[in-house]
Amino acid sequence: MNLKNYINDSISNLEATNNEQFAAVFNSAANLLLLAIENGKSILVCGNGGSHSDAQHFAGELVNFFTKEHKALRVITLGTNSAVASAWSNDHSFEEQFAREVEAYGESGSVLLGITTSGKSKNVNQAFNKAHAIGMKTIALTSEKAIQNLSNEIDVIIPVPVKETHKIQECHIVIYHALCIFIENSLPKE
Repeated sequence: MNLKNYINDSISNLEATNNEQFAAVFNSAANLLLLAIENGKSILVCGNGGSHSDAQHFAGELVNFFTKEHKALRVITLGTNSAVASAWSNDHSFEEQFAREVEAYGESGSVLLGITTSGKSKNVNQAFNKAHAIGMKTIALTSEKAIQNLSNEIDVIIPVPVKETHKIQECHIVIYHALCIFIENSLPKE
């Protein structure tokens, strides 16, 4: 493994997102998140594996604060309550577990941010469907290759133009950090 080549690949991947079309999609997603916050609604976040960790990271930055102090924001990572997750998955279906939590914590005007590199996560796609059914807005942080696998019930798709899972995840971190900064910079001064 050549570290210099690895880093250059990461830089090239990020540069592929640095254009007006990608910025327009990013701004659409950021404004949906901000609108939910301004209206006192929740942001629910979900993903599997590394994307689950990213969902927790995103929530942690906004419940705490990232670059600016602010009041705690209502951001909830689905799947973090092990009793709920294991009970529903054991008694019913792992594929429905996030959707069940969307039903419990979501409401019209809230937003679901689903993070998936492949788009094949049935539990994330069912969460999108449930969120749409109860009047929530939906955002997928994903990859271009995943679009064909995603639920049709997504309002904004942020598709990273990268193929390798670990490189998609690198781009996702930069994007959700940028979402945090956008939100924090848009909040009213306390």
